[in-house]
Amino acid sequence: MILFIMIIACVLLVLGAHIISNRIFYKRLCQLEENEEMSIESKLERMKIYAIGTLSTPPNHAILKKYDDLLCKYQRQASINKPMGEFFTIISYGMNNEPTVVYDNVTLVMYVVSNTKDENGFFTMLVNSDGSPRTYDKNLEAK
Repeated sequence: MILFIMIIACVLLVLGAHIISNRIFYKRLCQLEENEEMSIESKLERMKIYAIGTLSTPPNHAILKKYDDLLCKYQRQASINKPMGEFFTIISYGMNNEPTVVYDNVTLVMYVVSNTKDENGFFTMLVNSDGSPRTYDKNLEAK
């Protein structure tokens, strides 16, 4: 009987520790999201550290979803206005099946790059309502 009680107590301690560590991890993710002073690159580095920290205690579904949402958000923000090779610059990075929007570094003509299972990497030029090529306005970056 005493052995049974000890086993139950150990199981409850392990479960309690798991629940507490998951709550702490979720709170850290929320604090990271609310921190406006930290750069996107620093947030992505912190996300890597958090991922390593979860190896000892498997996270629950809510934590995995929050982690995945934040990681996608920060990766998108980090990729905006970053060179994509020597010819194009990313305006909006598409995740999952969303397209990526880029502009030509010389002509500033904007393109949508497909990002689907069937069409990966096809460029489609964006046009204005009059049919002329849509160009990127670099003055918008400063605002």
